[in-house]
Amino acid sequence: MKSYRKVFRDWLRETEGPWRIGQLRVLPADKGYTLCHVEDVSQLSTLQPVADQEAWRQLLFFDDKGDFRPLKAAPNFPHGWVFGPLGFDQLVLALQFAYPAALAEWAAHRGGHLRVTPWQETAERQTGRFKIVAKLNGEQREELVRGNCAVACSKHRLWEPGASLANPPLPNDPARLPLLCPEACNYLVGKAREILKGPMD
Repeated sequence: MKSYRKVFRDWLRETEGPWRIGQLRVLPADKGYTLCHVEDVSQLSTLQPVADQEAWRQLLFFDDKGDFRPLKAAPNFPHGWVFGPLGFDQLVLALQFAYPAALAEWAAHRGGHLRVTPWQETAERQTGRFKIVAKLNGEQREELVRGNCAVACSKHRLWEPGASLANPPLPNDPARLPLLCPEACNYLVGKAREILKGPMD
């Protein structure tokens, strides 16, 4: 089985750039690759250069308004920056900071061996104050997904919350690497608890 890095490198070589990953645009550069926000491609010369990987990590914590981003895959990536040129290893590291596990999950899905975890299995393994989320009924699960996944996350859900709420289709674009959601995340589990118990103190 190929490593996700090998799968990703092959994809970059086999498809014509620029490429899209979430809200990021990956542009071919003379010495590797350049990253920018998908909405900033037309104004590269006016963007603020990102100095290094540490500055990049700090950038990812906040949106354009300066509010903290608790969910990495939220569609509120900050604008106004350009990062690069980056070698392949630097690009992979930058993407891992931006969207943790995204490359590995995509490569596993591409190879047909990404495990998808049903909501109930995720809910039933919770402990402590989150154990209650296993009691969420079908209507509440769909409310949870509509109010959070559908509006606050860029990932494509692969697990089904209920029979009447279908998963969104994957993008039909060979130069776009989709962000995948094989199971409900900790952020969503927290939101599930709020439906039953209200916001935590």
